Amino acid sequence: MVVSDVKTETSPLRASPSKKYFWYNCSPCCSEDHSNSLKTIVIVLFGTTGIITLALLTQVYYGEYQVQKSGTVASDSYECSNIGIDVLKAGGNAVDAGIATTFCLGVVNFHVTGIGGGGYFMLYNHKKHKVIDVIDFREVTPAAYNVESNEDLVDGLVVGVPGFVKGLWDAHEKYGKLPWKDLVTPASNLARNGFSISKSLISVISYIKPSPYNSNLVLLLNSLRQGKNVSLHELAATLDIIALKGADAFYNGSIAMDMVYTVKLANGSMSLQDVAQYDTSNGDVLRTQIGDYDVIVPGSSSGGALLLNYMDAIEMLDLKPDVDTSAEIVLKLSDTLHDAYLLFLQKVNGFVEQPEPVGSQVSVVDSEDNYVTITSGLNTWLGSQIMTSYGFILNNAVSNGGLNEERRPVSMASPIIVLQNSEFCGKRYILGSGDVAMAAQLLTNLLIFNRNVSSSIESPRFNIDNIPRHLRLEDHDPEFSVDAIVPLRQLMKIEKVLPPYKSINVIEKLIDSIKSYSDSRGGGRPAQF
Repeated sequence: MVVSDVKTETSPLRASPSKKYFWYNCSPCCSEDHSNSLKTIVIVLFGTTGIITLALLTQVYYGEYQVQKSGTVASDSYECSNIGIDVLKAGGNAVDAGIATTFCLGVVNFHVTGIGGGGYFMLYNHKKHKVIDVIDFREVTPAAYNVESNEDLVDGLVVGVPGFVKGLWDAHEKYGKLPWKDLVTPASNLARNGFSISKSLISVISYIKPSPYNSNLVLLLNSLRQGKNVSLHELAATLDIIALKGADAFYNGSIAMDMVYTVKLANGSMSLQDVAQYDTSNGDVLRTQIGDYDVIVPGSSSGGALLLNYMDAIEMLDLKPDVDTSAEIVLKLSDTLHDAYLLFLQKVNGFVEQPEPVGSQVSVVDSEDNYVTITSGLNTWLGSQIMTSYGFILNNAVSNGGLNEERRPVSMASPIIVLQNSEFCGKRYILGSGDVAMAAQLLTNLLIFNRNVSSSIESPRFNIDNIPRHLRLEDHDPEFSVDAIVPLRQLMKIEKVLPPYKSINVIEKLIDSIKSYSDSRGGGRPAQF
């Protein structure tokens, strides 16, 4: 469905005053001459009022917003959310704040995202009522990799050329206001001065796999203690270079040479030419209508198309949360997600399901009604588990397969914008996820069950392993108790999802009221001013 550019106005300012009221109350007590004079005055007043009203309405819809400078950022780190707010306070826009926050997350959540990964950027402006841009900075498969080969994708072969730096650079070049250096330096300072180790970072140690190529990463992770501080000096120095010299310093020069050397040492096929030729692409925009809402996502290599398939199928279920049990809802949802996923597989040649598609997501709103959502990541927890001597972990995106014409592997990640389509200033949600199956469950709560944002975020979610099919339920919520899922055990294999859990952060805007929410699973908090 295409969102209409036609605006509507239901303000009582448009209502015509009652003729009877004015003439009846003014005429009887006056002479005819006075009455005619009064009529003239009233007509002039009506005309003046109409002109003023028209001018005000024109200003509201087409003029510059006269609002106090404000903004909000939601992410998986309060420290990073505050960095985004500092950028807004310094005169930056939502794009600047999103870039700075995302670089920060690449430091404090280096097990999820970072400059060795990729992602997606979406910018929407509500004043113009349109998606301004989608930037696909998904990793690209090295040219030497043979898609038709039956070679096992292990070690260095799973690494794609990272798009993280180029994607954020392109967003800044097009829409940024503050200097690039001001957006990257806070992250490099944090890496140098140290940050508190999160529960999520500690939990991911269980995902370490035996490999001769991840010894430096294993050494780092085994040295971490929750709540203690850690400094990443090599990463800080790398970010300093990127802050000073821009994206070119990442794709041409010593960083690129070290990255290629590290990948080839792990039997990968990446070349300097692959890195130097990396470029982003402008993704298309997809949308569907769910009830009273438009759901807008990127197309291209993202998981956006799959999310819309999920939501269209879920809406047809006619779920009744007040009648159905938790087990019945989970069963219906899992059946629907599974079937939609299998249809998706038929359209994507060579896609290989990953057990834990993950990502880090940032939502930003500024005072100009720019909405930015950035989803980035290493593809799975710890990506390839290969760390360069420049201090960043490389992705394992190539292991997904399903390459498009630009050799970008299919991703399960997607930024998301949701708009209430019955009102211009109705509810708007800015979010995203590294796994659209998680986003589909949240949006089901929000748009179909009509739950509030906080409840929709914190409600228990489940993972689906489609081939072979079984469910993995979050272990932290009593709603998924043993008794509740007994009926499911008779139908499929049920396991627990151990932490870290995948998070989704949401900003909600209604008229000029803004509320932001960070998922407790990610351990972050939003920031606002």
